[in-house]
Amino acid sequence: MKTRVSRSNSALARYKIEDDIIATRGPYTNKTVSVEKIWEEIEDISKSTYSKMHAFRNLYSWAVPSKEIIKKISDLVESHPNQKFISIGAGLGLWERLVYEEIKNKKEHEVIALEINEALLDKSPENTYYPLKKGKANHANLIKIDPDNNSVLFICWPYKDTMLDAILKYKPNYIIYIGETDPEGQNEGEAFFNELNSNHHYGHMYDMPIKQWEGVNDVIKFYMCTI
Repeated sequence: MKTRVSRSNSALARYKIEDDIIATRGPYTNKTVSVEKIWEEIEDISKSTYSKMHAFRNLYSWAVPSKEIIKKISDLVESHPNQKFISIGAGLGLWERLVYEEIKNKKEHEVIALEINEALLDKSPENTYYPLKKGKANHANLIKIDPDNNSVLFICWPYKDTMLDAILKYKPNYIIYIGETDPEGQNEGEAFFNELNSNHHYGHMYDMPIKQWEGVNDVIKFYMCTI
């Protein structure tokens, strides 16, 4: 008879995956591990199983980057002089680290990783891939960071109904959105997607292929401000 795997066993499997990856790093932490090693780990772990999805989210990010996506984002950041890359809900700062590594030789471009989760902000800097700054996803905070509206705004798996104020009142050059697009899903609601797709303030540029875990409908969409 086939034995059903219990939730506790699934959790144990997830923790073993995480422990195994950390063990292969030796003395290196999230902060000091090389980009080459990060890409090697991502390729190895990003296989569609339930245990690996949760391990990936705990160790890296809620979305799985690819070299093609990071290159496209970096090219977009470098398309305007002094343009910032501002990430909202940066988590452990994985995507931010990968973008930074692509553009770090261009000193004019700043990567800013905002987060409001106190548990993440309280982590040792050694346990994040990129330095986090405490900051809410609202117009007032974004204008303080970028008074010239000269940024690529990166929104990855936002909390439900948190981003509408930002995109209505703060007008970055570009918006990159990763998450679900169903208003009834886990991320933003109908008003957010109506604003992005209305062509009043933003124009849809293109989508790119992105890794999707089984049962999770991630997309990545690129938008340009049209005003």
